[in-house]
Amino acid sequence: DPNAPVRLFVPTRPSMLGKGEKARMTIVATGQAPVRSVELHTRSVGAGQWTTTPAKLMGRRTYQAMLGPFDPSAPLTEYFVTASVGAAKLVSPQEGEKKPLMVTLV
Repeated sequence: DPNAPVRLFVPTRPSMLGKGEKARMTIVATGQAPVRSVELHTRSVGAGQWTTTPAKLMGRRTYQAMLGPFDPSAPLTEYFVTASVGAAKLVSPQEGEKKPLMVTLV
């Protein structure tokens, strides 16, 4: 549908990883507008700077990024994803860096 809304979502959101472990994350950008880039943003809780990693196109508007491994001394890591789609900048979750998703490191 050419009028389908443009959306960005992460179907499965990892919430727990072992120290030194990593998880493959799928990111989907819907709609008909061209996708210019998809990125994963991560940081240890309390850190000031975000680390940005480009996601790889897997096909049919589906992207993949690796979550982790993270600093084993940090108990929690925050993350969110962004996409440049057409003229829009999309964020998931919608609150982005203000209210990111969390991973507990065990």
